[in-house]
This record gives sequence, structure tokens and C-alpha cells, in this order.
Amino acid sequence: YKKQKVGCNPVFRGQENFQWKPIPYLFRENSLFVSEHDIIKEIKNELPHEFKSLTYFEHLAKMQHFGLPTRLLDITTNPLVALFFACEEHSNMDNDGAVFLFTNIDRESPDDCFIQVLMTFIFEYERFFNDEIKKHFLERTKQIPPTFASIRAPTSFEDIIQLLSKLCVCIFPPKCNQRISAQDGG
Repeated sequence: YKKQKVGCNPVFRGQENFQWKPIPYLFRENSLFVSEHDIIKEIKNELPHEFKSLTYFEHLAKMQHFGLPTRLLDITTNPLVALFFACEEHSNMDNDGAVFLFTNIDRESPDDCFIQVLMTFIFEYERFFNDEIKKHFLERTKQIPPTFASIRAPTSFEDIIQLLSKLCVCIFPPKCNQRISAQDGG
């Protein structure tokens, strides 16, 4: 396994190729990240019935389930599940798989204030670029818990956009679909 120092609530990620970096699909290619909003709009237009009445976080989870690039990275608290994903693909026998161990990660809920701000940023990105919305958004970020504010206290709207564009947060969602349950060994 490869250890990533992030201290004692371990989570794991299994990948079929040890050479791959453990980063979300959306960030593997810059062109995907730049197209994030177009990808979201397209899937909502193509399959509106699949995304009806979902929270923004559930929307991302469903997109991930369909194999679309998202900011999500599948992890598990069960090392055996990670090992399964590291060994799952038999067509890639030329490369060893890998299990990554991440420790001391704060576990957030999809309902956390900061996560809500992040989800709003992802799904309503265009709305953030007028003065009234900027002011509201700056006020809302003042509600972010100190643990996040200490990462880099934003002093301007541009700082917030930069923080939200690159931030890595560990979110433990409710087990609302088979994929999420399976990744926890359920």
C-alpha cells in the first residue's frame, strides 16, 4: 500500500494500476475540469428523470455512478473493499494494483455548511459572477467552520473561487445507492 499523510480515521482507495495518482476523474485532464459545468448541464438535459429531486451532492454521486467525470473520488473505510478494487480488473495483468491509505481525514457530511457552499459553487457557477451574489457568497463563507477557514482564510471573492476550485474534502454520504453501500463493504 501507499500511505498519504493527510492522522487516525483511515480511509482507503483501491486502484487497478499503482502508477495512477489517486485523484478524481475530473482533475485528471484539465479539459475535463474546464468543461465541468457543460458536463453537468448535458447529463441533466439527457436524463432529467434520473436527477429529479436530488441534492447537488446526490447529483454528483449519480453522475459518478454513470461513469462521468466528477470531483468525487471513491474511498472506503474497509481495506478489503479497497483491495477488491485494486484487483478487480483482470485485463490489466501487466500492472500491479495499489491500495492507498489516507489517515487523519476530517469526515464531513453532505449537509455541512461548507459542503453546501462548495456544491452551490459547482452547480451554480455562473451565478457567482455578479456583485450581489459575490457579497452574499462572501457572507456565507463566514459561516464555514474554523477547521476549513484555517486552510487558507479567504479575504476576497477570487480567493474563495480558487479555494473551491481545488479543495479536497472527505465527505461521508448516506448510503443511498448500491454503489455507495458496496464501497463500504455493504
